[in-house]
Amino acid sequence: VPQPEQTDHIELRWDSTRTLSLISLREEVARGQRISSFEIDVQRGAGEWITIARGTTIGCRRLMRIEPVEASALRLRILDALAPPLLPG
Repeated sequence: VPQPEQTDHIELRWDSTRTLSLISLREEVARGQRISSFEIDVQRGAGEWITIARGTTIGCRRLMRIEPVEASALRLRILDALAPPLLPG
């Protein structure tokens, strides 16, 4: 997984649309919890990005249940972090 800077994003794209209802995030906390604010967006087809979830910390594991949504891409935006985040692959 590419590593974001303190405020950046990671995108995942798929060849076909997927239905998402649960998002699992993990942070490598052995060197400290770093992320303090994030948002998750989805893209439907080639359309606009839509924010579907927001959060503060992620920690060793954060499960976020969302209303089912069809998406061709997902983006995790790091809005604030104490240091460059470390996300395990």
